[in-house]
Amino acid sequence: MARPPTSTSRRRVIPRMKKWLPALLHRWRSRWRSVRAQPPSPPDPPLEQFQSSAHHDNFTILWQEALTSYKTDTGIDLCAQEGVVIDSNAAVLEYLNKHEAQFKNFRQDGLERIRERVMPVTTVMEGLCAVVGDTVAAVFAPGKMIFSAIGMLLKASIAVHDDFEMVCAAFDTMRVHMRIIQIDAAEDTHSIIRDASIALLVQILTILGIMFKLRKNGRMRHYLSKFGRSDEVSSALDKLGKLASSHHHAASVVTLDTTKDILKTLNASLSQDGEVVDAIQKYQLDLLEIEKDIIGKFGPLREQLGEVQYMLRTTDLEKIFDWLHYPDSSAKKNSLLEDRNASTGSWFLMGTEFAGFKAGTEKAIWLQGNVGCGKSTMIAAAMEELRASSTFGKTEQVVSHMFDVTNVKHRRDLRALISSILCQLASRNAQCLDALLTLRTKHSVGCAEAAVEELDIHLNQMLRTIQRSRIFIVIDALDEADCQDIIPFLGRLRHLMKVSLLVSSRKDVSFRNALEEICDTQVVMDEALVARDIKIALDHYLGPGGVLKAAMENKEVENGITELKTKAHDNFRYIMLHLKEVQDWANFPAFVLKRLKNLPTDLVDMYKLRLNLIDEKIRADVRRLLIWVVLSHRPLSVADFAQLTAFIYDDQQDFWECIPEFKASLAPQKKEEIMRLIDNTFLSQRDGEVRIAHASVKEFLLRLEGSSDFHIDKSRAYRLMARAGLAYIDAIPTSATDCSSSQDSHRHHLTWTWVVYASRVKADDHYPALEKDVVRVVSSSRKKKDCSKTWTSAVLWSLTIRISPTVRPLFTGQFPPVTSAPLVYSSSGKPT
Repeated sequence: MARPPTSTSRRRVIPRMKKWLPALLHRWRSRWRSVRAQPPSPPDPPLEQFQSSAHHDNFTILWQEALTSYKTDTGIDLCAQEGVVIDSNAAVLEYLNKHEAQFKNFRQDGLERIRERVMPVTTVMEGLCAVVGDTVAAVFAPGKMIFSAIGMLLKASIAVHDDFEMVCAAFDTMRVHMRIIQIDAAEDTHSIIRDASIALLVQILTILGIMFKLRKNGRMRHYLSKFGRSDEVSSALDKLGKLASSHHHAASVVTLDTTKDILKTLNASLSQDGEVVDAIQKYQLDLLEIEKDIIGKFGPLREQLGEVQYMLRTTDLEKIFDWLHYPDSSAKKNSLLEDRNASTGSWFLMGTEFAGFKAGTEKAIWLQGNVGCGKSTMIAAAMEELRASSTFGKTEQVVSHMFDVTNVKHRRDLRALISSILCQLASRNAQCLDALLTLRTKHSVGCAEAAVEELDIHLNQMLRTIQRSRIFIVIDALDEADCQDIIPFLGRLRHLMKVSLLVSSRKDVSFRNALEEICDTQVVMDEALVARDIKIALDHYLGPGGVLKAAMENKEVENGITELKTKAHDNFRYIMLHLKEVQDWANFPAFVLKRLKNLPTDLVDMYKLRLNLIDEKIRADVRRLLIWVVLSHRPLSVADFAQLTAFIYDDQQDFWECIPEFKASLAPQKKEEIMRLIDNTFLSQRDGEVRIAHASVKEFLLRLEGSSDFHIDKSRAYRLMARAGLAYIDAIPTSATDCSSSQDSHRHHLTWTWVVYASRVKADDHYPALEKDVVRVVSSSRKKKDCSKTWTSAVLWSLTIRISPTVRPLFTGQFPPVTSAPLVYSSSGKPT
């Protein structure tokens, strides 16, 4: 019997184990091979053969019934098909690639769209067919039948657009259900897995038959609009999902059973080596004593370890936020709540629809209304109400996102929405955080973006497995999003059991019909409902203790308020702008009365009136400032905005086509004073950044007619902004424009954003003049002694994509090869 190590020899425990453990493991492996080499004891032949034959017959009948059902639905006998072209996964891929041109007739990314949805499904099906083999008789081989049925649908998809969309939609849903299946088509596949595979193939064939029947009956549009909502389609897809889960569970059970058998064999082998077992146990006891000593010695450090773990979790969250470019919309939400009058929106927050939404009887609500009716304020209040519920933080979670056209820092597409949801889930769920960290590591340790489709799949998996009973997803201003793929994404979210949706948008949107199909309830903020909120706001200003209470004692002022209410209709913003304006003159009823006379007819008329009040002498300057706020590639700080007044434009020339002169000394000393130049109706200051005050303001400014002093022509505006950047670079010392690693965080936006503006200029008659200005400034910069290599190479590499061939020789040998790759920007708005 081996002697256990004494306390004086503890340091030699590990070296000793390293010497004898390899030999021990070799003995275990030898015995395990001998055990496996022994032939299994033969089962009782009559009973086993009877059970196998009966089981085989049952699944043969099941497969035959599936083929018969398919023939009944479609009129096609799959057993009689000869010369089948599509009979494997590789054949499907070859067929899709061969008909790329036909798919592009439907949409530019047609081939990629159908390939990304069909190929994952056919890959799994090929694996299932390999597992089944000829279990259900060679004459009815599943592989040939299944791929023949798929071939029928694919041939239809290249002819008619509705058929194409049907195939994409159906296979996308099947892909989601079948993604958990992993196939290992070994020769000795367990019968449980084989049976589950046969059941899956039968259900897949059933779904393919339903799809072909819908096409045959000319019900494509019905299928696309009601996808997943009809009993026939919904029950078939639900059954597919359940069978996929059953297959996954069956594989897990077989794996567990096999593992137990192996462990039993190993334990039997170990029991024969009593001396070795005793030695290991004694070594383990000695190691436990060492562990106790260590724990006793370092016990006081546990609290510090907890703090370190918290810091590591915070660091991990920051990594995920930075990698996904988390579009945090909490600042807008807080601003809306600060401006909200108490009790406004109570008709919705205390109504039956929202109560049902919180209770779970209403799964999806669409809040809709006209511009300026207060939708975003209502959504912000709803977020707070949901978060204040008693179960929040325990069994439920609220996730929110607000599309904001006034914030140029954040994208307004499907990637931004999915990133926002993922980041919020990770912040409150360690399992979600770990999954995202793994995904980030997979993509070059966070150096590369994951595809939107991949993020979508991970989000779907998280929402299905997260330990929450309910997840409320609240999305504001869908009409301000730039991506059409968001609506189908919402449709997929709506079918998840744990998810409840609350969305808002204008009434007149292009995706109205699709959104109506997704949402159970529509809440329309009509004139009568908005009038309630307007009355609450008026009571706040005019009621007891209100700032305008004294002025209301004048009959003419009272009549003016009545006229204001009449013209407001259902526009909450219209009346709030007027009330905030007159409250500054509350102690002067005569001045209040003047401002209530000749009221504009609507919000657009009001904006025009406010622009006309701007002094004619500074209108050109105000116009340029408005251009920067509306079209700027990145948010402008108050200091950045004030510095724009330091550019001198020659009024005698066409300032659109000339490089201005930049003089830093002309920038205002008190930066905040710049906000006095433009009415706060148009601009606001939030988090130290200058933004458009409201989405309706940006829409109004971009729609101004050409005769207006404030008309914005985008191409001309981008030329002006590009030349402003060139003027800044040309005027200041080179060291100030340097964007080396030590100064990158302090780089001025004008030293690089001019590339973005230049790339957006139309290639018209004015473009060559801009080219010449670029070449002149860049050539001048290159001759300077300490010319910044970093910003010059990055900028000109991008710009030469657009510069004519006659100019490119100036950059030969100085920059990386020119490609057609688009610029990629980080979350801070800088090119990466």
